[in-house]
Amino acid sequence: MELAPGTWVDRFAVETTVGVGGMGTVHRVRHRELDSIHALKVPHEATPQRLTQLRREARIQARVRHPNVTLATDLVQVDDRLALVMEFVGGATLETVIRGMRVPRFEMELLIPGLLAGVAALHAGGVVHRDLKPGNVLLSVQGRRVVPRLIDFGLASEIGGRRRDSGSRDFGTPHYMAPEQLRDPTLVDPRLDVYALGAMLYELATGQRAFPSDDPRVVMEAASRGHIVAVRELAPDLPERMARAIEGALHANPERRIANCAALWRAWSGPEGPSLEEAAHSTLGWRGVWLEELHFLAPPLVPLPPLARAVPPSPHDSPPQVPRPALRPTRAWSWPLLLAATLVGILLIGAGTLLAAWLVTAERASWSKSDPVHPRTSHLASPGAVLPR
Repeated sequence: MELAPGTWVDRFAVETTVGVGGMGTVHRVRHRELDSIHALKVPHEATPQRLTQLRREARIQARVRHPNVTLATDLVQVDDRLALVMEFVGGATLETVIRGMRVPRFEMELLIPGLLAGVAALHAGGVVHRDLKPGNVLLSVQGRRVVPRLIDFGLASEIGGRRRDSGSRDFGTPHYMAPEQLRDPTLVDPRLDVYALGAMLYELATGQRAFPSDDPRVVMEAASRGHIVAVRELAPDLPERMARAIEGALHANPERRIANCAALWRAWSGPEGPSLEEAAHSTLGWRGVWLEELHFLAPPLVPLPPLARAVPPSPHDSPPQVPRPALRPTRAWSWPLLLAATLVGILLIGAGTLLAAWLVTAERASWSKSDPVHPRTSHLASPGAVLPR
């Protein structure tokens, strides 16, 4: 259900539509009293089944409070249906950012700890997302921090049960679904999310999906047999441990698959690496590298300027923000060029210093040869000389 700008929903004024998904439309709204920005998800249908699903989604999303999970804050009535109020995260989805190209390793190291930490927090809270994919990960920039945020919990469910209301319209994306989930969409198991993470890591590392076919039946058959191209065939420079971690998460047999996010992180980072939470916290702030050089920060990751205001503007409003330029391609050559330029600059400075010192020495030597002892300074040439009066 799409709402026009200026529509009032309870205490919220609709400003614009920010996205349309399989289950609902997401709008950016502004609180009447607080003048704060929120996201409002309005389902397409007003059936009792959708009402039950939305209530469960709201409870699940409000239960898990973690920096890498988008928080739900309220349920409000919109005509004949409920709508979900969430915190607004200004950012581009990971799907929009990668666009079928291989992500450099240092950028992967920025994203993966936060992504795994968010999913681990869901599992610790007794929740399986069941629909993890690049389109359900937002990249938010907060100062000098890059924070991946999990969104869209429409298919999420609690561990220990089965998703009894799952039907053909609640099906996830086959390219990121484990074989057992493809066979039984009602299944709820944390290893489903581990498999989806493996599929996402494969795409980040290689630039292509593990099962690139557009035919769901071909994808299901290939996933059931575990037929994937080896990671290092497509990304030969990726460390062996990282390739093994991806392939271990994509194992067709759930009993032989990497069991959880912590184990996936240990396989990815190695036994000497930090814990998952330590890594997620440390990579929130990029260590000494200009954020502008990270290609996934080029899309507009800040809230867009309001298109329509249903409330009078406040004197405390900030001026509209100008959208940032479109996505730039990865500049893999920039760091070697910067390093080479730095080294050349150091060499030039050193050469200039040596040349200046040589010129000063040569000039002093010429003075001493032409005028060994100046009459006015002859008293300085012999020890014990008395200054003339």
